[in-house]
Amino acid sequence: MTTLMEQEQCSFDEGVMDITELLHRYPAERRYMLAVLQDIQERYQFLPKEALCQTSGYFGVPLSKLYGMATFYKAFSLKAKGKNIIRVCDGTACHIRSSTVLLEEIERLLHLKPGDTSVDGVFSLETVSCLGSCALAPVLVVNEEYYGSVTRTMVGEILNHYGPAMGEVPVWDVGSAFEENLEGNGGSAIGDRLAWDGGNADEWA
Repeated sequence: MTTLMEQEQCSFDEGVMDITELLHRYPAERRYMLAVLQDIQERYQFLPKEALCQTSGYFGVPLSKLYGMATFYKAFSLKAKGKNIIRVCDGTACHIRSSTVLLEEIERLLHLKPGDTSVDGVFSLETVSCLGSCALAPVLVVNEEYYGSVTRTMVGEILNHYGPAMGEVPVWDVGSAFEENLEGNGGSAIGDRLAWDGGNADEWA
């Protein structure tokens, strides 16, 4: 049963995000909750709080139950992701062949660490344990495009195929634009981009 606290947490304008049609693809049986979450993730590229609230009501389960599922499966994200998802393999083969150098270069160019999204919403950075392309190590994937035997000097060129990180500013000049953007937004630009960071798990108990 949904508690009063969770009802208050789920107070929102349904007109902003209505997933009724998506929910009604499935019977209101708990065995379909995972399939619904997968559909939400596919549609929005993350699990918005508003969508989870509607899912909670449809299946009659506590919001904390859905939060537990969302944090258990790595395929789900509670943060809004960028238009382009960068995945760097850090498995054994890639690590031995200096995948950490690729991460360092991406951080230098985009000011991103794994799990972050760029302030303009263009890029998100993730690390994965294996991409199944060990022979091509080190491997970097942007969206569904695989790049093998990547070197530090190739990283900027690859990223520029997906658009400069800051409007017309080339990737390699993103640092100053990043700082100016933060100053112009009172230092809150990153927070504004991530509409909901999932909060603390204790808040969902």
